[in-house]
Amino acid sequence: MFRCETFVKNYMPAVRSVIVREMYDVYKLSQVDISKSMNITQPAVSQYINGERGYLNKLSDDDISFIKTKVKNLFENETENIDKKVCNIFCDICSHILPGKSFFDSH
Repeated sequence: MFRCETFVKNYMPAVRSVIVREMYDVYKLSQVDISKSMNITQPAVSQYINGERGYLNKLSDDDISFIKTKVKNLFENETENIDKKVCNIFCDICSHILPGKSFFDSH
């Protein structure tokens, strides 16, 4: 399995959960705005917020802190075009969670 596949399969729901909760709790975005910026449905956002999706047991405290810092950087630099910028942080988060693996490394 390629690194991106490993990340999406094993970590993406938990990563999305952290991002959604930060956007909702810290930056006070509405569920609709979060759904648009994350390109997911509003019901999925609700499930992440309520802990019904994206269990965090796959992430270390360091991973969670790193993700929160990435979200903070999004909002500190500019609040416009967040949807375009959210997509860009997933590669950084993947590299943090799965260090030392290149795109083509299998897991």
